Amino acid sequence: MAERWTIARGIGGTTNSYIAVAALSSSDGLVGQASDEEILSAQRDLATEGLLVEPAAAASRAGLRAVARRGELPPGQRIVPVSTSGGLKNMDALQMAIPEPRLVPPASAAILDLNREAAYRIQPRSVYE
Repeated sequence: MAERWTIARGIGGTTNSYIAVAALSSSDGLVGQASDEEILSAQRDLATEGLLVEPAAAASRAGLRAVARRGELPPGQRIVPVSTSGGLKNMDALQMAIPEPRLVPPASAAILDLNREAAYRIQPRSVYE
């Protein structure tokens, strides 16, 4: 399997790639290839849902979106995108994907205001978007 550079450094032609191909073959599964930009977008979306994952873990969401765009999701099936790595594992990619946090005073009122503001910004959406 040819190695190629990707922001999702845990999946670019490593031993994990061989394990993934074996799992794909034995499960009659589908695969969706995503660009680094799509992976970083999925990482940001997962962060808005409270999940801090590294790009290799966000690749499952990005790949699911690619399969959905191709219209290949089987109807009536349970789909489980696996994401197993935390976002602190790859800090370089995290800094590229997530905007710089806003500093707030360490006072409960300021933190509550920030939480209320965030709750208004987060809009539920399908994982396939």
